[in-house]
Amino acid sequence: MNCTENKTSTKSKIAIALLAVAGVLAGVLAPLASVKAVDTVGPRFNVLPDDYKTLRGGNKTKNELSRNAVVTGVAGDTVSGLVYYHNDVLNTTANNTKVKVTFPAQTTNKKATVSVNLSADNAENIINDTMEIQLDQDAKLTFVQGSVQWLPNFTDTTKPAVALPNGQTGNEIITPNGVNLGGINGCWNYIGYVYFLVKTDKIDQKLPALKIEKTVRDFTVNEATFVKENEAKPGDVLEYKISYSNTGEGPAANVTVSDVLPANVTYLANTTVLNDGTGEKMVADGIAQSGISLGAIANGTSGYVKFKAQISSTVAADQTLTNTGYLLFNKQNLSDTAKTKIVVSVIVTPGQPGAGNPLPQTGAETYIITALIVAAGYVTAKYLKKRKELAELIK
Repeated sequence: MNCTENKTSTKSKIAIALLAVAGVLAGVLAPLASVKAVDTVGPRFNVLPDDYKTLRGGNKTKNELSRNAVVTGVAGDTVSGLVYYHNDVLNTTANNTKVKVTFPAQTTNKKATVSVNLSADNAENIINDTMEIQLDQDAKLTFVQGSVQWLPNFTDTTKPAVALPNGQTGNEIITPNGVNLGGINGCWNYIGYVYFLVKTDKIDQKLPALKIEKTVRDFTVNEATFVKENEAKPGDVLEYKISYSNTGEGPAANVTVSDVLPANVTYLANTTVLNDGTGEKMVADGIAQSGISLGAIANGTSGYVKFKAQISSTVAADQTLTNTGYLLFNKQNLSDTAKTKIVVSVIVTPGQPGAGNPLPQTGAETYIITALIVAAGYVTAKYLKKRKELAELIK
């Protein structure tokens, strides 16, 4: 029998056989070989010009009728794979023909490559081929147990799906040894297919949950703690702190921290300090401009950024200066504020004097310093001592 002469009558029978497999192989036709098989020393797979690509696929969930090198879909779809084989050498048998399929446990950047290895003990070549799955998001990939169908010898249209030899279930296709199809004779009459399914499933993503807190303290008077709201005088230096934490289950990538200073407040160069959990370190200026990159913030970690800024000496009293800090990540923008009210009276507790504080350290006694700004610009201070009936006026 001449393979070329027989291929035409085989073509029509193959089409009927494929359509008979519950529609799963719709659109797959036997190749129209125009090259006559040539006798050589041993069997040889899929080398003639009219042979199909060894591995193609389709989106079973979408009932795709075509088979392609790239299969697209969404996470949750089931993808079909179709392995084509053809011993091109007449009057030979490919002994222990094996088909082995491999693929990763999940996609990377929403893509995964499915690979097939086609071989036989005495074949002159080994075929390795691939197809690609492209999804809308990363997903887990799982072989569908029991999905393998073998469609050999496509001249027989009455039984398009045939039981695998030696009691194999077909699940062997993803094992290191693959599924063994036995002996495959050489000619177009003996071409065949192995069909299998891969299920894609959405990954339960562990998402980050970033939090931000903005606080402030008056550095000039050595205010002890950072607070949400405080008071300060014109010309004072403020120290701002942006604290961040990730309380979610996953890391936050490409995080940037930035700050927007209010009017009448100026950033002081070379004062930005970062503590990412490894201790404080100076970082380059930029917090009040494009921001500072924090990189990735692992879940369960926290840190802060501190920097100094000075209030204008000409700012009017009773204004509230609102400063805003930002965390930008994953196209999300988190923010928080800290407020400073400009005053001309400041309550100070002895025992915690700040820079320029002339009060004696007298324990529990509390002094009230009242600064009176006079037209000539001179300042007088009155010290009132609680335990005395009369105050001493200091000029």
